[in-house]
Formats: sequence, C-alpha cells, structure tokens
Amino acid sequence: MKTKAKRSFFAALERNFLIRWMRFSRRHRDSTRLPVLYFTFLFLDGFVMLIPSTLFLMAAVTISPKRWKLFAFLFPVAATLNNTVTYILGRIFPHEAFLSFITAVGLDGFWGEAVDAVHKYGSWATFIGTLVGLPTQMITALIGLADASSSTDHAGRASIVLALSLVFLGQSIKCSIIASLVRFGWLKFEKKHPL
Repeated sequence: MKTKAKRSFFAALERNFLIRWMRFSRRHRDSTRLPVLYFTFLFLDGFVMLIPSTLFLMAAVTISPKRWKLFAFLFPVAATLNNTVTYILGRIFPHEAFLSFITAVGLDGFWGEAVDAVHKYGSWATFIGTLVGLPTQMITALIGLADASSSTDHAGRASIVLALSLVFLGQSIKCSIIASLVRFGWLKFEKKHPL
C-alpha cells in the first residue's frame, strides 16, 4: 500500500511540476529566463528526476518553437555538465561510501546496468546510454571511482574526456532529432488545426 501511495504522490508531483513549467514557459516564451531555467532544470534533473528530461525539451520547443535549436543545444550541454559532476563525485567519495549511498537511495539496478555497460562497451557506454536510456551519470561516476583507485591518472583523464565527449555527441544527436521532429511536427499540426 505504501509503495502505491508513494507512486501516486510522485506522479501528482510530476504532473503539477510539468503544469507549472508549461504555464511559466508560456508567459516567458520570448524571454531570456526560459533558456536559463530550462538549462538549470535539465542539469538538476540528472540528480533529482522530477519529470523525464525529454518532456522538458518537447515542451520548450512546442512553446517557443523559433528557439528549437537553442533548446536542442542546451540539453546536451546540461547533460555533459551533469555527467562531469557525477564523475567528480566518483573521484572524491570513497568507493564504499558511494556504493552505500547508491544502495540507500535504491539505485542498485541502475548501478548494475552501468557496471555491465562499462564492462561491455568501455567509454562508449556513455554514447550508447544517451541513445537507449542507460544511466550515463552512473557510468561516469563508475569511471570516476575507477580513476580514483587507479594509479595511472593520465589514462583515466583520457577515458573521462572521451566518455564526456560521447555523452555530448549522443545527446546532441538525440536532442536534434527530437527537437526537429517536435518543431516541424508542431508546425504541420498548427497549419491543419489553427488555434
């Protein structure tokens, strides 16, 4: 029963947040506040998933369609910055403390997926993760933990630079496709159904 109540609470929270975001976006569709808050929400969403990030992108492009390229660019920048922070956290915190935190917040499943992906694909796991929904933050944190315990710091820096570049590339491809489909699909919809 408690799990069901928690899910409905979080579903209501997500819905209310999305509705408020949409209202704010409509009021500020041409202002500089919208891209700044969009970037901030996307960056924070990597740590605290309020709503799926792709919905942020779709809503921003729908509400302010003339800036669709800006929104498609801000998403990968925020994701890359977020992954950079998780890498740094992986380097700073002791391995046991990091894993106990992952267990305490119930992210064991994501952690297992990240471990499997890194073993299978190496740094390319971040690129694949952006396209198919693997937890890239967990992957970069795992790389950070590995680099912290490794004595060869130079090789570790090369692997994280590659991993972060692949996060940016993968997110850029995904967001460009989604934003352009939303932008041009919305234009077609508006022509058929004028508001």
